[in-house]
Amino acid sequence: MQKMTPEFFKGIRDGETEMLELALERYAPIIWKIYRAHPVWLAADEWSQDCRIALYNTAQGLTTESFGAFTNYFCISIQRQMWKYWRENEQRRELTCNIASYGESIQRIGQDRPTITQLMNVNDIIATLTENEQK
Repeated sequence: MQKMTPEFFKGIRDGETEMLELALERYAPIIWKIYRAHPVWLAADEWSQDCRIALYNTAQGLTTESFGAFTNYFCISIQRQMWKYWRENEQRRELTCNIASYGESIQRIGQDRPTITQLMNVNDIIATLTENEQK
């Protein structure tokens, strides 16, 4: 396993493919531990690619003299990426639930034809009211 040295860090910052691959190999236990700890429907190859990008971006944010802090910053970066996926997944699930319940409501209203007619009549009445009358 490659030890983090200023030269190794500089290779990551410069985007050298070999150095990025060695770094991904070095941090693989951390990367896959975070992946397994979060029940997000995310493909492993997509997670790997995101970690590769995070690795490069984290290196870009640090100077060569501060390479010692790289591991901590990289761990924070991939953890935040996973939280982002988790939040997106939760929002998607919430939206799906809302759409499903909304669809059930529409279906119930659709079965009750007089209700639809009443709603349309109420909308017509509201449209004819002046602003003061609506309050």
